[in-house]
Amino acid sequence: MTTDTALTHPPKALLLPELLANIADHLNAPDILQCVQVCHTWNRLFIPYLWHTIDDSRFQWPAILQHHDSASPPGGKDKDWIFALFAKYGCHIRHFHTRWKVLLNAAGSAPGCSQLRSLAIYDMTNSRTSDEAAEDMRLWTMAPHDNSRSAANRARAGVTGPLLSSDFEGVFRPAAVRLRSVPQQEQDWITHQKFWLLVRKNPRLRVLRTHWSLFQLSEFQSKDFFYDTLALLPNLRDIDNQILHVNFEQLLQRVPSLQHYAAASMFMDGALPTNTYHSLQTLRMPGRISAETFFGLLNHLPGLEYFCFGCFEGTTDLDISQILTNGPSHLKGLRFLDRRTGDEEQMPMLVLPWLPDLSEYSTVRLTMTAATALARYCPKLEVFRQGYNGDTTHSEARMITDDNTVGLLLGTCLNLKAIDAPHHRITVDYMHRCEWVCQGLESLRCQIIGLSRLDVVEQEIYQRIIGTDPDLAGYSDQHDEHQALLDKALVCKLQHTQVYKQLSLMTQLRTLDLGYEARNIYLSTRNNVPRTLRATIYDPMALDELRFNVFATRGDDSYIDYGGPHLGTMKLTMNSGLARLETLSNLEVFGFEGVDHRIGKQELEWMAVSWPKLRVMRGLQEDTLPRVLPDEKKAELRAFLCLLRPDVRHEGTLPESEDGLLPMITLDLPEIITRIGSFLPRKSIVACLTVNSSFHASFASFIYRDLHIFSNRPKKPSPQTLVSYEHLVHDLGIHSFMSLTYLTAGYKNLRSLTFSGFQGSTSRQVGTDDEILDALLRLVQDNPGLRACRLDDPWPQFPGFIWRAIAETTTELDELTVCHTTVDEDSRPWFLRVCQKARRLELLDMRVLGSGTSTDFLGDVDAISSASQLDMLLSSNRSFSPQKVRFNGVLGMTMLEQLEILSRCPGLQEFFWKAPERHLVTIITDQELFPRQADFRRFLQPTTWPSLTSVDIDDSNSTFVVSDAAQRLTDECLGRMLDSIQAGKLEQLVCRGSELGALGMASLTTRHFSSLSILNGSGCGGITSPMVQRLLESCPQLTRIDVSELHVRDLRKGRPWVCTGLTDLYVQFNLRLEEGDLGWQDFACSPLAAKSQDALETARLIQDQQHVFRRLAGLASLQSLDVQVLRRGFNGVISSDGSILHFGLLDFRISHGLEMLSPLKRLRFLDVSETFQQLGREDVEMMVAQWPMLSMLRGALNSDEQVDATLGKYLERQNIERGMYDDY
Repeated sequence: MTTDTALTHPPKALLLPELLANIADHLNAPDILQCVQVCHTWNRLFIPYLWHTIDDSRFQWPAILQHHDSASPPGGKDKDWIFALFAKYGCHIRHFHTRWKVLLNAAGSAPGCSQLRSLAIYDMTNSRTSDEAAEDMRLWTMAPHDNSRSAANRARAGVTGPLLSSDFEGVFRPAAVRLRSVPQQEQDWITHQKFWLLVRKNPRLRVLRTHWSLFQLSEFQSKDFFYDTLALLPNLRDIDNQILHVNFEQLLQRVPSLQHYAAASMFMDGALPTNTYHSLQTLRMPGRISAETFFGLLNHLPGLEYFCFGCFEGTTDLDISQILTNGPSHLKGLRFLDRRTGDEEQMPMLVLPWLPDLSEYSTVRLTMTAATALARYCPKLEVFRQGYNGDTTHSEARMITDDNTVGLLLGTCLNLKAIDAPHHRITVDYMHRCEWVCQGLESLRCQIIGLSRLDVVEQEIYQRIIGTDPDLAGYSDQHDEHQALLDKALVCKLQHTQVYKQLSLMTQLRTLDLGYEARNIYLSTRNNVPRTLRATIYDPMALDELRFNVFATRGDDSYIDYGGPHLGTMKLTMNSGLARLETLSNLEVFGFEGVDHRIGKQELEWMAVSWPKLRVMRGLQEDTLPRVLPDEKKAELRAFLCLLRPDVRHEGTLPESEDGLLPMITLDLPEIITRIGSFLPRKSIVACLTVNSSFHASFASFIYRDLHIFSNRPKKPSPQTLVSYEHLVHDLGIHSFMSLTYLTAGYKNLRSLTFSGFQGSTSRQVGTDDEILDALLRLVQDNPGLRACRLDDPWPQFPGFIWRAIAETTTELDELTVCHTTVDEDSRPWFLRVCQKARRLELLDMRVLGSGTSTDFLGDVDAISSASQLDMLLSSNRSFSPQKVRFNGVLGMTMLEQLEILSRCPGLQEFFWKAPERHLVTIITDQELFPRQADFRRFLQPTTWPSLTSVDIDDSNSTFVVSDAAQRLTDECLGRMLDSIQAGKLEQLVCRGSELGALGMASLTTRHFSSLSILNGSGCGGITSPMVQRLLESCPQLTRIDVSELHVRDLRKGRPWVCTGLTDLYVQFNLRLEEGDLGWQDFACSPLAAKSQDALETARLIQDQQHVFRRLAGLASLQSLDVQVLRRGFNGVISSDGSILHFGLLDFRISHGLEMLSPLKRLRFLDVSETFQQLGREDVEMMVAQWPMLSMLRGALNSDEQVDATLGKYLERQNIERGMYDDY
């Protein structure tokens, strides 16, 4: 596979708030724990999310806590380890939910645990370690000695301990001893105080939940302390008070921000509020209340939106208008906790007329009276939800509800959006009479019953009568003896049609659940249960309440028969009309548990296609009931749907956990995964695969999408792995070897092929040449989506039939790169055909055989190939597709032929053109390196390249091996080429070693001055100083220029530079003035002329240099300045004593005007090589001070080697390098 790469700008890639919000907020703790191990950056970013929520009932916490006090806790995770964790990471905890005293102590002792937003204490009585449970069992079973374990002794008050704060005076009193030892009593006394210390040191707390088990630690006796503590929490919004009977009005006064309140009892010291409180929105209290109390609370709590309580008690004649002084209540939600609401006939008609804004109603059993009242008085009703007393629907299996009550709501409530009532039934006859009016219904959970379904015997007879034809026409006359059966079947069909018609109109449905767990899990007659079976039933309640002694046997195994599905329910098959539900395109949840559905593979195939948003199915999940008879057909259907739709989860009526859904929600966002995968190195992506199944499914594509296999690397994917993941591979690369195994994995989605670095060594080849070429042919033919092909010295060489397959299989190529290989004469036509299709064409150091010396090599293919289907392939009218072209040292294809190809590319945007080495060209042909001017005129017209923006021509090879200038790219040819580019389009021109001169520069400054941004004319002797000045004063977009020389006389004559955005300047400034130059006469007549010649020249140079510095100071964006002489020639003088003077070159000393360059605040690189500087410490210090971004200073700074070394050490201490600069 490809090598690991470093993170690209990890702060920009991974420090994205929206990224972390969408990832971490939807992952559970084990997944985040894997994320922190991906890389150091993720560790730093995900640690706060890992500790964001602590719930000791989840993940590994129960196992850790159960053994933390043992002699050898697993992994050394003892009490000290727990306390150390909270001390280190407590500052990250925002939500703390606990049932264990040791965690409560650890949090209360951690100074940093002061950023909590929610604190919840649950039942701590059953949270016992294994050692504590064993000791409790021993104490309960042993005989009491001296009545020390008698009831009276267990009830006496325990011991106390120290108070951790003076605020706790008179707040606590010891709890009963029970079975606690004295050390346990002392520790419990401390633990209860730690809880209140934790509350009081978290002023940002918004949610506080207490539990009565705190009273088993020590009893709480001060209500004032309770009020005072809550008053310290200005952000407190939600209280669940299970420990104190409080005065409701006093509580609302001390906690004015309270929005949600739940209490263990109703009356809270008995008194109702006397004032009005607007903040409270939700109130939950078990127990019964009178209608008078109910309306009294609504009157004093006008902001109350949801009210939950047990039920109403009694009925009295009330004048409610005298209680609700402000008119009807704005209550939105009403929920009853008991099985009954009170007086089922009178209470709904008494209460509901005063709740016109009610939108949600919840009760265990909806009566017809309540449904009528809701339909009549609550026009805004949106949700009816059946309440549950048990943890699952199993405990409600025997619940009796009234038929058609939810049907009445569906037929009268226009705004209804959800019915969540799995135990409520609608008969098919009622559906026929009552049309549903709630077109915005999104969720429907109820039973539809009363269909005239055929039993098993009747179904067999019916099938014999009609065969496979569902049409019943005519059978009534032919089968009189079966008329009743046929009539029943016809009625069933008509009933299904009516039901499907009604359901199909509910197009907004996202949840459709027509069943629930109908089997009877509470069987009876325990004595008849086999002993071996009884041991496997762990639920004592289920074992004690067995009602039926019906068992099934299969071989030597015995199973419980829990019963079958509901009778008279829907048949969910295609023959029954299931296809009419194709209108439910938004469906996400579909349930049919307990329904006699008869669903088969045909129906599942239809669902997989017709319901694209389906995510949850209830009815095919794996059974979890003890000793249930295995259902092979259900398992087969579940496996079949998993193949069709692996994204669909199978769960029961109530999902066991929603943790699995959260990563799916996150990773369904393509931009999230794309952003993560594009910035992580491969090693970190591999680590992401272990986070969870959703991460694995999402990140596997990043691992195998770009698959590059190297022979010299030990870690290579196995062939079996490739077969499993071949559909994910888009880019396949095989390097330094060729293997038949890796070519035959069955790839079907390839976008690119890369073969490189084989160098013809058959020792690293697995498979014969013929086998490998056949595999390559199939590989190309099986991947019509191939868009890129890269070859660098492949072996075997691609023959003609491979090039032909690429040409015929692909419609277009994004890239074709061919390096260090040979295209033989037979392959040439097909190779050129492939070249025609490539948008990016790179031919580098390769050879094309079969080329003639004439310019008609692009003519009729039949002239050079026997392939008749290629007739007129590359005729004179045929254009090429490339937008980017690189021709570098192509042998066998003359430069004239390459020019012809370039001229056939009307969409060309950029090209690089370099001639082969001269000595290599003479081996094959005696052609000139570059075409003549006449050839350029032949192929290039002013409209040849309307989109060309970049030209890069490297003639440096011929610079040193060809003495005849005619063999080089002439100024006339370059001028013709530049005139063939649309005016104002050219942005970059690189022509190293060419004869670019007056004609070419004239085209630049007249046709392309407004767009030219980069010019590299190094080695171009025809670019004179006046031309350079003309560029600088004419091209406003210029950002980089590399030329030979700029003379001060041209600088003085010329206009100011317009390229203020110039970032890179590579030029030698020549300050020498000859007699007749502008400024010479003025200088000769100045008082300086009387001085010695050396002093005169130096003073004059200073003036000219300051003129140059003023021009440079105007380039505020300049980052690189190169004034070296070595590569441009030396133009200095030699003094009378034989030493080389720096006359004519820039001098960067303070005495010569260095401070004038202070505006160059972005300068990063300065090259003064061979400019014979004589800088001192103060000069270099000024450079460092005025150029804060300087990172490299190249060249000798002083002719004295010792001084230069001293300056170098100073620069090193300033983190400024001396050496080559590789940014160009």
